[in-house]
Amino acid sequence: MKLHLSHFGDLFEATFKRDGERLTINSNDKSLEARLVLARDPQFILDVGGRLLTGYALKRNGRTFVSFEGRTWQFDEATPGTRSTGAAGTGDLSVVSPMPGTVIKVHVSIGDRVVRGQSLAIVEAMKMENEVRSPGDALVRNILVAPGRQVGFGETLLELVPPEEAVG
Repeated sequence: MKLHLSHFGDLFEATFKRDGERLTINSNDKSLEARLVLARDPQFILDVGGRLLTGYALKRNGRTFVSFEGRTWQFDEATPGTRSTGAAGTGDLSVVSPMPGTVIKVHVSIGDRVVRGQSLAIVEAMKMENEVRSPGDALVRNILVAPGRQVGFGETLLELVPPEEAVG
């Protein structure tokens, strides 16, 4: 299956091939081969060269969120030959939890201007702190969690909007 994807404004093409447990992903002259050990929605476990890696995948609001080794990626289907701008094109931008855990810190307030890579919150799971970062330049529109709150994988923590869409 060939997909045209946008990852926060960067366009690329990816090819996914699954043959039973064998999974091959090709993108931008890079290739990954793995064995699918477990696929129980939303969790998956891959064997990559003898190393077991656990991740989660979730589709919501036309976006696919993939959390893998403490990092979360957001993908949007894209049309070949187009380019999106801003934090993730236009419209709402949900920032989701990379794993089930407890919110231990929120670093921003509603109305704050944030930049790509800026720390927004910390989610702790099994005594491991995972920093949730801004996917792009944006304004904080809404904060849906507070420290101490239990969250699930893919649960929306904050809502951002690209700076050019902010009203006010």
